[in-house]
Amino acid sequence: MTKKYNLLVMSNESDVFRFQLGPPVILAVLAVLSALVILSAMGVYLGIQLLRPDSSLHRETRELKAQLQETQSELERLQNPSGSGGAGPARGRSAGDMPELADILSRVDLNQAKIANLRATLAGQFLSLSFDISNPDISRPLKGRLEISLITRNGKRKELELSGKDKTYLIQRYKSIQIRSPLPDGLGRDDLFGLRLVLFNSSEEVIFSETFALSGLLS
Repeated sequence: MTKKYNLLVMSNESDVFRFQLGPPVILAVLAVLSALVILSAMGVYLGIQLLRPDSSLHRETRELKAQLQETQSELERLQNPSGSGGAGPARGRSAGDMPELADILSRVDLNQAKIANLRATLAGQFLSLSFDISNPDISRPLKGRLEISLITRNGKRKELELSGKDKTYLIQRYKSIQIRSPLPDGLGRDDLFGLRLVLFNSSEEVIFSETFALSGLLS
């Protein structure tokens, strides 16, 4: 004979209800509760992993900014010799030649898109990129276009040539992006210093932009 357990439900203003539960029912309820606890724990863990910034990439980016600023100082020193009558014209020429470091190093994040798992591979004269874009607001799709540039060691920015399908994106929740592009003419591995990723929305507004050190991305 199968053993059953009685479950009594009572209150001050109603009758007593009695339910008979067998061991299989109790085990099923416990299994469902355990599964819910495990799924909740997994959800919390995945949320933390997605929101946690990549500390190594941020450290590389800080180093990139420091080295580009050092490059700017060196260029200023070379292009503006002190103690000569030609200092004025040299200063005037350097204004147009100086890398636009403020633009190269600026960072924008309107929390409309999240970037994760950015990686790069360089094979010959081709650069392969992969990264994930997630849409924090899944109630409406996120669409726009990408702009990816390489930063050289002398502080110049060279935009990558992207195909039509690589230039645009349409994301409901999450999308993995993979891009393969030839290096700009005249550039090799030793010339490369950083990579700048810019996301525009459908209104051509910059919703994300950041410069990453390639040394922390290349695999």
